Amino acid sequence: MSILKSFSKLTLEIERMWQFYLDVTKFALAFYVVSLIIVSPFMAALLFGILGTFIGLIGYNQFHKNEYYTYYNLGYTKRKLITTAWLFNLLLSVPLMGMDGLLGILF
Repeated sequence: MSILKSFSKLTLEIERMWQFYLDVTKFALAFYVVSLIIVSPFMAALLFGILGTFIGLIGYNQFHKNEYYTYYNLGYTKRKLITTAWLFNLLLSVPLMGMDGLLGILF
């Protein structure tokens, strides 16, 4: 029974973190699309991985700033939320950079 409780608690924590990640990343992906117009796909993916989360946080702070209180009440600090979202976006940028090489081979 204890393992089931631990699993359900972990699932709930992932669900809460996922919601924050999606809210931040929708703004970061908009930044990625705009940067695709300006720079190469490889550089756009690199910018997404490094700066995308911070651009996403600007958008999140503009439209969802009050939700930080909810996450704080659930036990998440602002630092933990931002760090986790940045790490996920950094990992997501690696396949995006690889797509540039694939597109170069195909076209």
